[in-house]
Amino acid sequence: METKAVTFDVYGTMIATKDPRKELPPRKGIVQLLNRLKQENLKISACSSCDAQIVKNHLEITGIKLDYFDETFHSFKSKEL
Repeated sequence: METKAVTFDVYGTMIATKDPRKELPPRKGIVQLLNRLKQENLKISACSSCDAQIVKNHLEITGIKLDYFDETFHSFKSKEL
């Protein structure tokens, strides 16, 4: 079976949430992985139960560009960032 899409949970998977300095660093290697998935033409989505604007802000703060994602999911409803 061929993989066509990958979905990431934002907090804990893409952004480290247990940082003692209370910062929101990206997980080690996540940007490289997102670049590789884009090169492979896979659809990438992000999901979170948090408010979409907060998620967008946190991703931008960490340096994870929103244009990596084809779609985002928020509270079980599809939302575009």
